[in-house]
Amino acid sequence: MESLPATLLDGQLVMAGKLPSREDIARWAGISLTQDWNEDSTQPRCCRIPRMP
Repeated sequence: MESLPATLLDGQLVMAGKLPSREDIARWAGISLTQDWNEDSTQPRCCRIPRMP
């Protein structure tokens, strides 16, 4: 049976077979995400900011 990766929360299996999304983690933590954390954000990410030569 293939079920890795496995995600535990307080010793309980909450997800198996895939990595949790930011939305999953926020839901488990009982917090809401802001627009800054959405995948479709129009703001550039740190990795996409052009670097000076």
